[in-house]
Amino acid sequence: QQEKLDIIEEVSLVMLPVWRIKDTAKAPDMAARRASARALQKAIGTALSAGNAGTLKPRLERLARALAAFDTAAAAQAKKWAALENALVGGLPARMASLREALNAGPVRLGDIPHSLRVREVSASGKVRIFVSPKGDLRDADTLQQFVDQVSAVAPNATGAPVVEHRAGDEVVRAFMTATIIAGVLIILALLALFRRVLDVLLVMTPVAIAGAMTIGVMVIFDISFNFANIIVVPLLIGLGVASGIHLVMRARKDGQELMGSSTPRAILFSALTTVASFGSLMVSGHRGTASMGELLTIAISLTLICALVVLPGLVSLVGVGKSKNNGQNFARGEGERQEKATP
Repeated sequence: QQEKLDIIEEVSLVMLPVWRIKDTAKAPDMAARRASARALQKAIGTALSAGNAGTLKPRLERLARALAAFDTAAAAQAKKWAALENALVGGLPARMASLREALNAGPVRLGDIPHSLRVREVSASGKVRIFVSPKGDLRDADTLQQFVDQVSAVAPNATGAPVVEHRAGDEVVRAFMTATIIAGVLIILALLALFRRVLDVLLVMTPVAIAGAMTIGVMVIFDISFNFANIIVVPLLIGLGVASGIHLVMRARKDGQELMGSSTPRAILFSALTTVASFGSLMVSGHRGTASMGELLTIAISLTLICALVVLPGLVSLVGVGKSKNNGQNFARGEGERQEKATP
């Protein structure tokens, strides 16, 4: 503290004459205030004409225009000139009094600290609370993780906003990774039970995987990051994405190469567009997390729709699913047998 007290003492010696001046001057009247404002305008004009304003030129020009406009608007209204003075320097006396009090500072000891503050910083056993501040910007995820790791290496039980945010983020990521894996496994099992063919399951899941990779690519291009709200898109993408694939593969197994000429792609298109419109409405939310969730869901579902209508038909044509190929004849024959049995 001594170094700081020496600086305060030096400042106090310089400011001492100011405190000895007795303010005996009367408050200026409107004419004096108006004259001071015009004098300031003239000084600004002189500085601008002489080219001495430097980088302050735009601000000085704006100040000169403001003073001229106020002079014209206020005219002879004393209240407006008094209000201007109060707005500019009304708080100066209180600030000067605060400065004078600050210049009387002395050494501070532990016993001088109020008890209500001391008990928050020093425990009953004598342990002192320590605050650690980071060098970098904690809004950056890598900087946050590095800071928490460095502090935890020294004090494993350290807590605070950075630690809570980092640990909570880790838990959220792990939870959604678990949810994504569970959703993926259950959906694959459901598809196997529905189609009873691994090839059909791969046809349904491939566009979803491609759409997921494209979604992450779009996020990188437009600098969109995952957060606690929009990370829900990951498991939702799987659940919403397979619906279109199921309809297309089932129609392909029935109609084969006539898939894109059927009504199924149009039905999938309109269904997906209603879903996009529903989630897209979240983007206008005032909550930034909800808005980011709507934004990312709109991107993900749109890309899933594109992959379902472009990639999946190509894969169906490539592998030959349907009546026009041998691997679809059993399905067609089974449909025919069921129809014959149903005929009276």
